[in-house]
Formats: sequence, C-alpha cells, structure tokens
Amino acid sequence: EIAGAHDMHTFVFTFLDELLFLFHGDGFVAKRVGFARGASVVPPDATTTNGNSSAPWPTVRLAVRGERFEPTRHGGHGTEVKAITYSAMAIHDHGAETAATNRRWEAFVIVDI
Repeated sequence: EIAGAHDMHTFVFTFLDELLFLFHGDGFVAKRVGFARGASVVPPDATTTNGNSSAPWPTVRLAVRGERFEPTRHGGHGTEVKAITYSAMAIHDHGAETAATNRRWEAFVIVDI
C-alpha cells in the first residue's frame, strides 16, 4: 500500500523503495505487479492534499507477486542496489492508444549502487 505521495515521482520512489526494503529484509524479488483481486485505489480522506494543490492524492493498493531471491537463478553476481534516488527521475504518461487499451507509463530512475 502506498499512501501519502503528493505526486507521481513520490509515488514511484516510495513504491520502488518498498520493493528494495522487501529485497534487503526478506530476500523478496518482485516478478509481477498490478491491480489484482483485492487491490484498489482508496479514495483519500478530506484532510489529504496533493502537494500545494487542493486535489487529494489517493492511497494505492497493489498486488505484488514474486519469490525468494536465489543467486544461481536470478544472476546474483551483479552489483547490489543500495538506494532509490530522485536524481534525474523522469515519468512519462503515454496515454492509451485506443479507448479499449490501458494507459502506458514509462519511468526512468537512477539508483545508488
């Protein structure tokens, strides 16, 4: 669950930081992330605001599926990610090609190693 983000950059940072926390603490590697059964966007209460605007930012509940990290299976010979950063972060909303397709987002994130 991601709550308290005031913009998309904060949401992405918080989400990736949580995944990194799960990796370091539990050895969890995310394989699939999305809105699934039981996952939702929770409307904010009236006291939550989106940064300096009066528009509230929702709490987002996602379903994350994955498995325990195994060095031989997941290529454990690389460099370990130490932290997520905001440095040069870029997030692009490519919209939907048609009304029947989902919106497509793209994120560029630099991590500390």
